[in-house]
Amino acid sequence: MAWQNKQNRLLFLFEYTTVKYVGTQNKKIGLLYRIFQLTIMGYLIGWVFLKNKGYQVKDDTLESSVVTKAKGVARVNTTDSNLWGPEDYVFPNQGENFLSIATNFIETPNQKLGIKTGICLETHNGTCEIYGWCPTEIHRDPEEAENFTLYIRNFIRFSQLNFSTSNVPKENRSLYLKNCLYDETVCPYCPIFRLGDIVNKTGNKFEEMALKGGSIGVLIEWLCDLDVDSECRPHYSFVRLGKFQNQSGIAINCLLRFARYFTDVAGDRRRIFYKVFGIHLEIMVFGMARKFCIIPTIVNIASALTLMAAGSYICDIMLLYVMKKRSVYTESKLERMTTYVTEACLLEMLLCCLNKISLYLFTLRHYKLKSSKCYLHNISYINTISYSDLCLCWTS
Repeated sequence: MAWQNKQNRLLFLFEYTTVKYVGTQNKKIGLLYRIFQLTIMGYLIGWVFLKNKGYQVKDDTLESSVVTKAKGVARVNTTDSNLWGPEDYVFPNQGENFLSIATNFIETPNQKLGIKTGICLETHNGTCEIYGWCPTEIHRDPEEAENFTLYIRNFIRFSQLNFSTSNVPKENRSLYLKNCLYDETVCPYCPIFRLGDIVNKTGNKFEEMALKGGSIGVLIEWLCDLDVDSECRPHYSFVRLGKFQNQSGIAINCLLRFARYFTDVAGDRRRIFYKVFGIHLEIMVFGMARKFCIIPTIVNIASALTLMAAGSYICDIMLLYVMKKRSVYTESKLERMTTYVTEACLLEMLLCCLNKISLYLFTLRHYKLKSSKCYLHNISYINTISYSDLCLCWTS
């Protein structure tokens, strides 16, 4: 009997339950269900796959390296030179992802270190002579700074997708770089930029920014679709990063101050002092790559199918609780099974079980088993009596 009970308990492992479908000819509910299905299909195809490209995996771990190089010659008419090249007006000299280009400077030539006298000058509002460099500053402008060109070479790598490229084409590279200049419509992928065009793209005038300086961000955005080879090109944009003003409302951005020292014929120590204003350029690279992957595709399709299943639940609620003939659909949809057990049946089952227990005790006495063992065995047998045993008693 105990072995048979165990078998009955294990039978549920080999059972399979399925859903019972009930068809109903209701135009309103049928139309509602089809609209819901079409909406989910439109969302899956239009928004998930076409708009957001949900069938692709994303990689935004962009590794970037930037090399910059400025070109152009400016007439400056300074004390020691009439022309400045990139080695004179670019700071720092090494090509990195940031650089500053001098567009205006104040030169103070042949400064000599003065001696503190302590004499107060009434003509200068009571100021006194101090230990410092003389004479005063002289304003200079590097001419043709607007036509300086900036070459930006950018190497990128998306580590998760193991893809790398650069903003310079591999084929006919030297010929391409000699003949191109960046233009948003004509040549949008050329990595050579005119300094005046960069300033104008930020909405500022070059003459105003060149006078007191400014800071500009050069943004390089990579949006790569690796399923299509031609869809991995950089997009350039330019933005003014900051604007500092004095009390007069004039923007001020002094890049640096430096001096060049020398000794004159008389043996006196002198210097040429420069206070440089200019345009600071910060190259910032960011982006994302996409590539087809089966996992997000399956996940998005499964999500859409789950939403479709929700549509059937909504239609069921409408039929069960909203429609006029809901009682008819409820009788077809729901089946209630009730088991009735009378008092006479329960009494008959109880007597059957008592007879089985008495028969078991009689068998134990017949074989003369130990009383303690007999007692424990009886208790274990009584504990194993289940509803199935009662059914067997009642049917036997």
